[in-house]
Parts: sequence; structure tokens; C-alpha cells
Amino acid sequence: MLTQEVIDLTVARIALMPFFPSSDSGARGTVSKEIADMATSDEQVKWLGHRFIQLYPKQWPGISEMRACFCKRFKPADGVQVNSAIYEEGFPTEAALGEIPGLKLKPALTERQAIEAGKTRLLQDGQQFSVDSELESLIHELAESARMPAAQIERRTKEEIERDLYRPSITAEEAERARAAELERRQNGTAE
Repeated sequence: MLTQEVIDLTVARIALMPFFPSSDSGARGTVSKEIADMATSDEQVKWLGHRFIQLYPKQWPGISEMRACFCKRFKPADGVQVNSAIYEEGFPTEAALGEIPGLKLKPALTERQAIEAGKTRLLQDGQQFSVDSELESLIHELAESARMPAAQIERRTKEEIERDLYRPSITAEEAERARAAELERRQNGTAE
């Protein structure tokens, strides 16, 4: 269960971080809403409040890094996953960071454990992109609509290509007539 009281306490802790925009009256509300959008339980919020301050002790890194920290351990309720721009190689492990006193969370499932527990489904035969058959169908339709038409290739011999390549665009006789017409226009003052 998720309570506003725990969210408010966590936001108050985060607001004590150096360089938190405390002069911005909407900053706390924005952080509070972001946490409420991501979390589904008070335990998740407490974990975030502790780990976020532990991972970013020197300064407030911004709301995106707060979300990235949350995504390190939990799947956000709103489905918006982000990666850290600061911990590009990945966050330290929970074991390296140590236990959070007074907080008992179930261990995070590895991908293999999640699959075995039925929390994640594998693609079935015929599925290429998603276990959701409707989404799979939409992806295929989109890919088909974006397909480029096949190129129209005209088969020609080397001799035909060379003949067309080196053929003058107009004959010598046509060129002479065009020059004469241009000269006459200039003489008459009717140049275009």
C-alpha cells in the first residue's frame, strides 16, 4: 500500500540534499507526484529515499536520476523506465550498498527467476516482438506500411549502357540550329 505520509517524509529527506531547488515552490510537489507515479508501496518509497541519498550524496542530480535510481530496483507503476546518465556502467549492487536498516524487501528477482515465476513471459512461436498478440499485430502492420517498394531494375547489356552514356543529348545539326537562332535573337534585340 502506498501512503501520502510516507511519500511526504521521503520528499522531505530528498529536499535536504545539497542543491535541491528548495526555492522553487513546485519542486516538492513535482518530486512527490513523480514518486506517486512510480511506486506501488511504502516500502518502495522508503527504499528510494534511502538509496537515492546514498547514491547521490553530493548534490541533487535531478528528477530523471531519481527515476533511474528507482528503476534500478523496481519496475515503475507508470511503465516509464529510464537509465542513469551518471551511473552509465550501471548502479552498484544492493549487496555492495548494504542493507537498509528497518526495511525488509523481497530480494529483486533476476530475469531468469522472473521468467520461472511467471512474472515475465517468453515469446512464443510466431511472436517476434511482444508476448501481447495485439501489440505484435500492430508492430507487423506498422512495419508493412513502412516497407519501401521494390526497386524497378531494368536489365541492360554493357554495350547498351555505354551507348546511352556516351550518346550526345542533341545532334550536331540541332546544336547548330540552336546557336543560329540565339544569334538571330540577339541581333534583333529579342533575347529572352
